[in-house]
Amino acid sequence: MNKKKFLEVIGEQIQEGSGASVDIILRQIPDTSDNQEAVKNLSIQEDDNVVGVGSNSGVLASSLINSLEDLPVPAAIKLRYPHLHEKEWASLLRYCTLVLCALEEDKVDH
Repeated sequence: MNKKKFLEVIGEQIQEGSGASVDIILRQIPDTSDNQEAVKNLSIQEDDNVVGVGSNSGVLASSLINSLEDLPVPAAIKLRYPHLHEKEWASLLRYCTLVLCALEEDKVDH
């Protein structure tokens, strides 16, 4: 997968607005049943300030991941990654939030 092309496709889809589909985005990654199932649950969403990828129910991905930063490491994650510390967990989620925010389009610019 060409990362630059993937990010360009995401940006183009977000710029098209809330009627755009994330299907073209997910076509850029491996065609697995998990990815295809994700297509059914994701769409381009917006809040008061930005347009970005989110759930069909209107939750922006960046907002959801940002909310997880304040939660402790879930038990299932602790089992899989026993050496992961709370600060590392929060830092990884912060990184994910920043990446998702970077892919969003400001509504003012939209």
